Amino acid sequence: MKKIMKQIYARMWLAWRLLRLHFVRMPESEGGKSQEQLLEEIRKRSGLT
Repeated sequence: MKKIMKQIYARMWLAWRLLRLHFVRMPESEGGKSQEQLLEEIRKRSGLT
């Protein structure tokens, strides 16, 4: 029972972290790339575009 509870907690924690990463915007630093630019660069490198 304890093992199942740990697995449920771990999955909920992971889902929460992924949700936060998807919706929370990080502040842009001066001279840094915007999130859109970073996403486009990742797409180009992975061959998705």
